[in-house]
Amino acid sequence: MTSQPPVPPSQFYTGIVAELYRHLSGEVFDPVPYARLIERYSRPALELGCGDGDPILDLIEQGYEVEGLDSSADKLARCRVAAAERSLEVVLHESTFESMDLGRRYRSIYFAGATFNLIPTNEGAEAALARIAAHLEPGGAVLIPLFVLAAAAPDSEASAKEQADSDDRSWLLHWHTKEAFAEMAARAGLQVIHVFEQSSSEFTFLLTPAG
Repeated sequence: MTSQPPVPPSQFYTGIVAELYRHLSGEVFDPVPYARLIERYSRPALELGCGDGDPILDLIEQGYEVEGLDSSADKLARCRVAAAERSLEVVLHESTFESMDLGRRYRSIYFAGATFNLIPTNEGAEAALARIAAHLEPGGAVLIPLFVLAAAAPDSEASAKEQADSDDRSWLLHWHTKEAFAEMAARAGLQVIHVFEQSSSEFTFLLTPAG
C-alpha cells in the first residue's frame, strides 16, 4: 500500500484545527527568551511559525519590532483578529519556511517552539535554513528549538495523525541529531554560536551568518 504524502501546514492548519490548535497542544510561549534575543541582536525581528499570535503579540505590545510568518492563512487571519482586539498593528507574511522571500533582512529571527521539526525532509530543512540565512543581516542571529524522540534512531522520521472535520490529516515530524543539524546549517551558510540543551531530547541552536 502506498503511503500518502504529509499534508502541508497550509492545508493542515485550517478550519477547526487552526481554531483549536493552541488549546489541544497546550503550548503557551514565554516571550522573555525571545525578548532577550532581540535585545542582544537588535531589531527588526521575524517570528517563524507565528500561528495565531503567541508570543509575537506580547512582544509587539512590549514595544518590540517583530514581523510574523506562517504558511496557514487561517492562523494568520486569527492572528490579525487577536491583534485588532488588543489594538496592535502587526505585519504578517504567508509563506513556507522553504520558500520565503520577504524583500528585507532581519537582525533577529526565531522559531517559538520546535516548529522546525514539522519540515518533513532533510532537503526541505536545508532549504529553510538557506532562506533564513538569506534573510539575516550580518551579525544577526536565529534561534531554532529542536527535539528528538527518546527512542528515535538518528535522522529518522515519525508520523502522527490528527482528526478534524471528519477527515484524517496526517503529517510527518522530522528530527535531527545535533551534529547532523550543525552540518546542515553550515551548508546553508550558518554557523553555530551556541547550543542550549534543555534535556537529552530537547536543544536549541543559536546561529549566525557564516563569515
